[in-house]
Amino acid sequence: MFTNAAGVSHAFTRQRGIFTQIDPPGAANSVAFGVNVLGFIVGSFADAAGNGHGFFDQNGTFSQLDFPGAASTDGNGINAPGVIVGDFFDHAGVEHGYIAMH
Repeated sequence: MFTNAAGVSHAFTRQRGIFTQIDPPGAANSVAFGVNVLGFIVGSFADAAGNGHGFFDQNGTFSQLDFPGAASTDGNGINAPGVIVGDFFDHAGVEHGYIAMH
């Protein structure tokens, strides 16, 4: 993650010395937490209303990760077959883990 001059955080990748900013659609800020051997990326972002969502980035095609009924969701890691691990907070503020296949 990097923070620009306006104070907004953005996820990024660096491959072969080239930096690429990662901003899921609707993201006010973002952070990447995991990448697998195929280059698929998972992370989290906040939308303009401040709601937290996870994301899955497959070569620039984004999917939003929202655990059903959660107040916010994070994508924390992804393995080679595409199994995603993460956490989410319920509306009482309790943190839970999840595993999902993408």
